[in-house]
Amino acid sequence: MSKLNLTPEEEAKVLEILERYLPELQNETVHTDNKELRKFFKERQAFMEELMRRLKS
Repeated sequence: MSKLNLTPEEEAKVLEILERYLPELQNETVHTDNKELRKFFKERQAFMEELMRRLKS
């Protein structure tokens, strides 16, 4: 597995992007009728939340 090294400034920018996009993704998840797409959105949301948690620690 490769490792990505970010500066603190880069980490902050990535975190900001994730925090801004997450509410949009949650909104899309709620409003989709397609079960497969909803599952995909929920998996992506879980990934983003875990990444955000790791960036904050």
